[in-house]
This record gives sequence, C-alpha cells and structure tokens, in this order.
Amino acid sequence: LLSKAWSLSDKEGLSAVIYTQLTDVETEGNGLVTYDRDVVKVVAERVAAVNVGNLPPVPVIEDVVPTSLQEGALWRYCFDQPEDAWSDVDFDDAGWSEGPGGFGAESTPSGVVRTIWIADAIWMRREFAWSAGPRAIPMFAVNHAEGAEIYINGVLACQVEGGVAEYEERDVTREGAAALKPGINLLAVHCKQSAEAAYIDVGIFTETPG
Repeated sequence: LLSKAWSLSDKEGLSAVIYTQLTDVETEGNGLVTYDRDVVKVVAERVAAVNVGNLPPVPVIEDVVPTSLQEGALWRYCFDQPEDAWSDVDFDDAGWSEGPGGFGAESTPSGVVRTIWIADAIWMRREFAWSAGPRAIPMFAVNHAEGAEIYINGVLACQVEGGVAEYEERDVTREGAAALKPGINLLAVHCKQSAEAAYIDVGIFTETPG
C-alpha cells in the first residue's frame, strides 16, 4: 500500500494516505493493533521507515493473458461434456463454438457478460504466448460463479471452490507453472453453475520481484 502511495506521489501529486482501521474489530483482523489493543502487530521501526520512503523494491506486474473485463478475449467453448483429453494441447476443438469472454447470465451482477452461458457447465480453451523470464511468478485472475478447474497445457494449475463477486488473485500450482513453455501455450477452464448468477473469466498475470 505505501509503495503504491509513494509512486503516486511522484506521478499524480498524492500528498497523503489515511489508514482508518488501526485496530482489529469483531469480524476483521486487518488492523495494526489487536482488538484488545494489547499487541502491536507491526514492527514500529519498519513502519517508520516506509513512512519516509525507505521502501523495498516494488514488484513489476504484467498482464500475460488479459481477462475479458476491459476487452472481450476470444475462447473456444462448449456446454456438453467433451472427451477426457479436452484440456490437452493437441485436442481438436474445431467443432467447438467461439466467442468473447466473460461467459455468464445477463443477470450476473459482477464482471462483463459478452457470451451467454446458462447451462450447468462450460468448458473453455484459449491459446496464449509466454515469454516471461525465470524470475516471473505466474498468477491467475479469476472471477467464477461456482467451482472451477484451470489447466495449463493439460496440467491442473488451479482449482477454486464456491463463488466470488469480483476478480481475485489465485496461485498457480508448482506443476502448472512448470508446464509453461516459451512460445504458444494453452489455457483451459472448466466451470459449473447451478444458480442464476453464472459467470466465468480467467486471465494470467506475472509478478516479478523488483
């Protein structure tokens, strides 16, 4: 937070940041001090240092596979259970439909629906180019109505349960990250839904230490 604030002070003229929740409350634990004010959870010397601009290097964030939040990305998709090898790189998806994300019902309150999806499940495939360096840490940006499975080149790279109302960061498994290769890769997604607020959209970004 303070790293972002200092960068905005240089570029946008930001002059102050106010953090209003100094202590934990009954249902939240993100205060600087515990609810009973008995334990200070931060290192005072470090807090003093960052408040005068003594900051660690800021990670570099880069969109590798943008979500469809700003602009619809084309996916191959189907609503009927495909063959078991549907997430593999060499699977023939020529018979699948093609459309822009996000996928969901018109009544969905979050995300941007560009292709209607009201069936019980959806299977999606999308190619992307990968050229990130060895220090880049891949992460998923996911907005999902219910449980979803995400594959990279046929390898399960993330599994999420339940539903969310916004895009969230999700870790890529070690196996999924190892499946990435220079050049063209395949991102495959399976998502299910049983409510009226169906939605699925997935992207990949990288975080490189500063």
